[in-house]
Amino acid sequence: MRAVNPLILALVLCFINVGATSLLSFELSAATEPAQELSRVERWKEDIDQLALELPDKHKDLFHVRARSDFESDISQLKSSLNKVTDPEVIFSLSKIVAAFGDAHTTLGYRPRYAFPMSLYWFKEGIFCLNVLQEHQSILDCRLLAVGKKPLDRVIATLSQVVAHENPSQLKQFIPNYLVYAEFLCGAGIISEQEKAVFTFEDKQGRRFEIELHSISMKSGFRPVSSPRPATPPPLYRKYQRAIYAFEYLEQEKILYVAYNSCRMRKDKPFPVFIEEVFACADQNPVERFIIDIRNNGGGNSNIFAPMLQELKKREALNHKDRLFVIIGRRTFSSAVLNAIQLRNQTQAVFVGEPSGGRPNHFGEVRMFMLKHSRLPVTYSTKYFTTSREDTDSFYPDIPVELSIQDFLNHHDPVIEKILTESPGNRIL
Repeated sequence: MRAVNPLILALVLCFINVGATSLLSFELSAATEPAQELSRVERWKEDIDQLALELPDKHKDLFHVRARSDFESDISQLKSSLNKVTDPEVIFSLSKIVAAFGDAHTTLGYRPRYAFPMSLYWFKEGIFCLNVLQEHQSILDCRLLAVGKKPLDRVIATLSQVVAHENPSQLKQFIPNYLVYAEFLCGAGIISEQEKAVFTFEDKQGRRFEIELHSISMKSGFRPVSSPRPATPPPLYRKYQRAIYAFEYLEQEKILYVAYNSCRMRKDKPFPVFIEEVFACADQNPVERFIIDIRNNGGGNSNIFAPMLQELKKREALNHKDRLFVIIGRRTFSSAVLNAIQLRNQTQAVFVGEPSGGRPNHFGEVRMFMLKHSRLPVTYSTKYFTTSREDTDSFYPDIPVELSIQDFLNHHDPVIEKILTESPGNRIL
């Protein structure tokens, strides 16, 4: 089953992928003759009207959870407020309107010109700073408590309204990115000016402190620093995080580990060829645990995974509840969730990790259109996939395991460690 057109996905990922969430600024084209004759308010009204007309018409079933009357009321209120609000506030409101439909594939793209130079991640204990400019390295590995003097829980509640999500896992995936975008925070009313903001952190000793950060151009980027890491090798999911797919045999643990990070084909090694190599290794070595890691897989074409399923079903020794494990997480989305469902339905796999970012039954097959003047991209779903008997908000693991800040800093993978305790005949569920 194909959840997302790969060509469209490449565009979509430019706007919604965690590592490179792109948002489009409101820059009008002087070359567009009709736009030259319209005021700012008139241009926005035309874009809002376009959204109000095209999104319901193009989406598979836009009003499946939200009434059309509520949508039309929000559109009307936004149009009536255009003389009173800034462009970032308009974009924030539009994003909120689109996100309210609860379809993670239906989004409004928005790329700020300025961001606060740090990267954040939501761990088990909270949201922590992992990279920052050298002059602000005092906040490295510290927990974020507030933004613009507002408590973090209130900030998250505000930002959650504009993140197109279907479950809490997706919020954990995307909120850390939204927390650094200056124009977006300003449009949300979280900070008063986009040039600077005060962030409150807590250090390892539990001391709270404030720091003022200045935003920088997204075009310039920044050279981040991080705290020293241990000399031990990084865990496998980080070692292979940039690979489309890869595998490694761990002789001491008798583990055959497969990282499947994207539902697309490598040009240098098609997936069927890759699978031949994987199972040749399995045939030549003792394998006590066969691990398929899709925790970093954001989707693509679900059909690509078919050779893996075919080979697993041929091998009873591997396709066993004590030997076959699948790792899922907050980034497991779209076609990767479909592949997880196939593994659950067709194999004896045990699932370990975090709940998936995508729903088992979900909208997909994404298309896109551009708003006329702002050139903001709008993605929308054209198909609904029903592949699971249980209509849950996430694909839930059999064995939940969440990453802690100390796991990350010490190069530990608690998921693999948990799987290692699942010795044959002694599973812990």
